[in-house]
Amino acid sequence: MSKANDFFKGIAILSVLIMMVLSTLDVIIRGAFDVALGPVMSICETMMVVMTFAGLAKTEEVGANINVTVLTMHLSENKQRILRIVSSTVCLIFFIILLYATIQDGIFAFDTKAYRSGCPWRFPVWWARLFVPLGVLIMIGQLVQNIKSNWVTHINQKKSLMGKSGMEGSGS
Repeated sequence: MSKANDFFKGIAILSVLIMMVLSTLDVIIRGAFDVALGPVMSICETMMVVMTFAGLAKTEEVGANINVTVLTMHLSENKQRILRIVSSTVCLIFFIILLYATIQDGIFAFDTKAYRSGCPWRFPVWWARLFVPLGVLIMIGQLVQNIKSNWVTHINQKKSLMGKSGMEGSGS
């Protein structure tokens, strides 16, 4: 999963770079010539969507998504792990539903060659709407990996504790 996450992280970084360069150029040209730089706003809005969905899984992988530590920091490590399994499972269900919806939207956008409405340059957005399910799919993979690793750690810890308590009872 890590290589796919790193690839999508690169896409997210590239999206941010494109937004920064285009926005800066737009500000300079607006200031100097009092004229907007073409479809910069449409491109930046589209890059924001790409950045968001490209960075989801990497953010989850490194544990930087929003969580409520103040509520869980007083729990044992085992209980925290169980809560991570439960919350990741709930997120997994949500992202599976989101995957279905974004695939449908991406197919519709591709079929109709969707573009940014209100933009006189007819900036195409169908490709970004096709990209969203890819970001969601990578996130699903990361959630499955998180659930699996937390579950394996939980089971191994239980076995370890059971082994220690069995040894204590057999002493001479």
